[in-house]
Amino acid sequence: MFSYSWSPAPRRWRALLASLDAAGLGSAGAPVFIQSFDADSLKWLRSRTRLPLVQLVEGPLPAGEPVPLP
Repeated sequence: MFSYSWSPAPRRWRALLASLDAAGLGSAGAPVFIQSFDADSLKWLRSRTRLPLVQLVEGPLPAGEPVPLP
């Protein structure tokens, strides 16, 4: 399992994608999900990878409240 600390710097996101590619895990269908609390991270990644992206949210949402998506 890969763990990566997100930073606002796109170079860190590029490094993550490069590491996944080097490990053979950067293509669609790889057993990898990229998760982030930061919607801007997911927006940046959306056009740069075919891996599934997951937005994490903190705490319980009120019943019926929609989850904000990037």
